[in-house]
Amino acid sequence: MNNSETTQDITQEIYLRIHRYVVSFDREKGNAMTWIRSIAHNCISTHFSIQRTLDKLSEEEYLREMALPMDANDRLFYEDMIFQFQGYLNVEELEILVGRLITESSFKEIGIQKGINADHARQKFSRIMKKIKRLRK
Repeated sequence: MNNSETTQDITQEIYLRIHRYVVSFDREKGNAMTWIRSIAHNCISTHFSIQRTLDKLSEEEYLREMALPMDANDRLFYEDMIFQFQGYLNVEELEILVGRLITESSFKEIGIQKGINADHARQKFSRIMKKIKRLRK
């Protein structure tokens, strides 16, 4: 890793995953350090896999992936839409919507948070939006 910011991001993600999954750790099945190393290895592997995918994108695709232009009116519209349909969406769907539309996270960031790749996050977002369109009719 040649970038200290990237290193810090990956380290932070490792800490978050350890914290998130510490309840699933079973002392009888293995050593804590081995478990932590496997989480770190998975985070680093995921990062490089995502980075390779982003490197393959054209500049236009990359910009579309990384930026979602939005003004205050758009944000209010999205917040209202999420509030209106929250009873019809599960927690994961709500988190993906909020991540993409309110906090303006990239699909890469959403994927990392959810433990999936960026393409899968994009597909889930697309399905959620289709579901909302069906509900609006």
